[in-house]
Amino acid sequence: MQPTITNPQALALARKASSFEARGAWLDAIDAWAEVIALAPDFVPGRLALAQAYLRCDRPEEALPWLEEVTAASPAFAPAWLALGVAQSMLGRHVAAVASVERAVSLAPQVAAIHAGLGDVLWQAQRAEEAGRAFGRAVELAPRDADALNKLGTFERRMARREVARGLFERAVSAVPRHPYARVNLGTLAFELRRFDEGRSLLERALAEGGLAPDAKREAEDACAAAAERVAMREPLRAALDAGNPGPIAVALRTLEPQTAIHRELIDDFAAIAGRLARTPGSALPFPTGTPSSSAWNAIEAHHNFRLPLTDEAIEASISLVERPDRATSPDQLDVVHYANAVAGPGHEWLDADDPVAFEAWLRWRHAQIVRHRPLDEPGHTKVINNVVSEAKEIPRTPPGEFRATLRTLLVDLMPQIREAPARIAFLYMAAIELHPFSDANGRTMRLMLNRLLVRAGLFPHLRHRGSDGEVFNVARRSRDITPLIEWLAEGSRYAAELDRRWTARPPR
Repeated sequence: MQPTITNPQALALARKASSFEARGAWLDAIDAWAEVIALAPDFVPGRLALAQAYLRCDRPEEALPWLEEVTAASPAFAPAWLALGVAQSMLGRHVAAVASVERAVSLAPQVAAIHAGLGDVLWQAQRAEEAGRAFGRAVELAPRDADALNKLGTFERRMARREVARGLFERAVSAVPRHPYARVNLGTLAFELRRFDEGRSLLERALAEGGLAPDAKREAEDACAAAAERVAMREPLRAALDAGNPGPIAVALRTLEPQTAIHRELIDDFAAIAGRLARTPGSALPFPTGTPSSSAWNAIEAHHNFRLPLTDEAIEASISLVERPDRATSPDQLDVVHYANAVAGPGHEWLDADDPVAFEAWLRWRHAQIVRHRPLDEPGHTKVINNVVSEAKEIPRTPPGEFRATLRTLLVDLMPQIREAPARIAFLYMAAIELHPFSDANGRTMRLMLNRLLVRAGLFPHLRHRGSDGEVFNVARRSRDITPLIEWLAEGSRYAAELDRRWTARPPR
């Protein structure tokens, strides 16, 4: 390997490329490193730098050939094996990625950055326990390495060990006060811990100081905007709860600054799903028709929503609780009572899936109704920061700054392609949960919406009696085919119709 450049022109270009990298101008860095290689084709670090610039631009397929060439020519060059593993991981080749970075570790076992890189690819391979050990080893080797501390902090945060994560982020910022990521992570974690004033102060200071990575800068800006929106929506939410309709929320939403950025990955997936449904309509979808006749239906639906035991005795207990709400003292009991009240109460006519603003207002209003007793769930407020869902860590959720424009694209551009009501409802149900607008209670809010739309279409509501929404969603998202979801929803509707028939036939208590 040639460690230095002798060509003066190539040396000047290499310095220029490095300056582009320092500013995060990765497209310019690609062009500059390509010129360096043309002038000094044997300069292996230049080939590696070009590949790394491609990776920074999310172009792993272009980085891969360069990295394979470098590792073949210089098999003892640990940084190249690390970069090769990153490229393979980005392309979904997780077994090869882990093997490549493990090779890098064997070549440079005392380098903290390589252990941190191993943690990254292990996490992407869904080997969380091993990833945590790799991040921890990186910090052991370099206790004041801000990058290693930030990565371990991010891991601990994903594992819901938030106070541990907070300490690690604080150590990272102490070591490098203007770290391009740790400052933002510390601020958004404060939001997650419901320390909103602290979080906003940290993020505003980070934005004022500058030096943030572009994605971190956008995350900080979106979080500050979402926090400001949270303040602006407090009074409209209160007014909507008092009025018993989402009108005040809709009025307030129409005054907000429009969002333009969309969650491209989610839209691409759902565009493929909508196109498939448009080409292959399922006219014989087996949803039963009719509406529940049991006087206790609202309690029965609420009971199933919370996955309580599905025995007659347990259902009977929920019915009694809804009939005597004064006996509900625990948050779990209030979950059932508030949900049952939302099912039985007025306001379903305000659900308008053709108008994105009215649709969001209805969801916020219902969320506020059903979790009003859980202040940590932020009743009626959309999330301030993006969140990881424990049962689907591999599926990205829509960032707050992209929620509203993404919702509009789903409702205005994609939904009209689907002609049949059951398929449209299933599509909207899955899309709304995948948007994940609230910090918690998304599933219960969207199931309330799902059943009201089924009833409006003359179909029986759905009750979960086996499996989980998340399991079915994961399969549908990967295959871009929601036929299994439609069939699962229809099966739950048939179960609900039979349960309603059986419960209606029971003698009065």
